[in-house]
Amino acid sequence: TAREGLPTFRSAWLLDCDTDESWLCSIRRGHAYGSGQLSRTFGTMNAFAVPTLLALAFTTPQCAAYDFKGLHMGAPTSAEDVLDKLNIVCGEGVESSLVCNGMTTVADVDAQANIVIDASGKLQRVALTFHAAYFAGALDALVAKFGKPTRTLRVPLQNGYGARYVRIERLWANRRGDRIEADDMTSSPDEASITFNTAAERKQFGRAGPSAKALKDL
Repeated sequence: TAREGLPTFRSAWLLDCDTDESWLCSIRRGHAYGSGQLSRTFGTMNAFAVPTLLALAFTTPQCAAYDFKGLHMGAPTSAEDVLDKLNIVCGEGVESSLVCNGMTTVADVDAQANIVIDASGKLQRVALTFHAAYFAGALDALVAKFGKPTRTLRVPLQNGYGARYVRIERLWANRRGDRIEADDMTSSPDEASITFNTAAERKQFGRAGPSAKALKDL
């Protein structure tokens, strides 16, 4: 039987880490557990149960934070972190935020990056644009890392010359509110994009959809 105070395997899969403060969600959020703390937490549990539960903590998709090259959405991030991992220099943005613009790579392809860290020091957005010819390879890399998209949309587009296109938008979403959107083209058919962002970032910049109040103000 499970030791008192520890979740069962079934309940562990159902934890909502937006509100749950258990050790399992703490591990998912990236809090370090030393050997002494693990010993106090697990006590004399079966030796096979500990690694299994730890693996579960890191692989349950409901609470996993999306990341780009080790920069996790919603996590504390500094200008030094961005410089170290992406070799991009950050500067001051609006409302005490940090904005980092520069070249990096995604799936071994050159990409222009726009990164936003809010005033509290948390990473809110990583936006990447690159040549559309390399989108298929980037998409394969995304699926290999994050699994199949949560949703796929086909969006009709038309440019100023009347040419018509269909953009395919693929979306990954988790229960933390993080999203990844991969578009095979932007406003230009020659440019593709991948954007990582948080619920807070979408709300701030109006990408969460119109509010009830806004819908009435027409």
